[in-house]
Amino acid sequence: MTDTELIAAAIRVARTCLSFYRPMSMRATGPVPVYGMRDGGSLDHFRNATATGLMLEVCDDQPVAVWTPWGRYEFARPGPPQKLDVMSVMLDSLGAVPTELLPFPELTLRSYTVYAVSKVSSIELPPADAKMQCGAPGTVESKQRWLELWPAAVEAAMELVRKEEELKKLDALMSRVSAGEPSES
Repeated sequence: MTDTELIAAAIRVARTCLSFYRPMSMRATGPVPVYGMRDGGSLDHFRNATATGLMLEVCDDQPVAVWTPWGRYEFARPGPPQKLDVMSVMLDSLGAVPTELLPFPELTLRSYTVYAVSKVSSIELPPADAKMQCGAPGTVESKQRWLELWPAAVEAAMELVRKEEELKKLDALMSRVSAGEPSES
């Protein structure tokens, strides 16, 4: 998997997480998206990077960040603490497995869990392995590389979304045809 594909996968993980919580965030509960697709997101290259693969950071049962080889990509801020049924479905869709890692061991006011992510959509990801915890030094080069790859990764993520939408339309058409309903031209 190329660097661009891995960043695209991180973007898809963020979009997948937010899509599960979208109805809640419209009511001002749940995670609140904080960064747009055009600005390179929010990358903290000084903490919580992976050696390989992606990890999902969850705060009070709300997805907030993806750990990548370039650092911690924050895509949302947690809303008020809550327990929602969508969490297990979301984690299953990402092949997410809990780890023993803590993003901020010094903070105890909120509940954090970090999950190793094994897939996004139909794409298998490399095994997730953390290389640094809170406070470990990152490099300026990792942030520069992230920003270089960001535009192509966003386009790759959006292309994957378009393909998934086309597949859903084809599946719906095939279901109608197999049920004997007339197909729309």
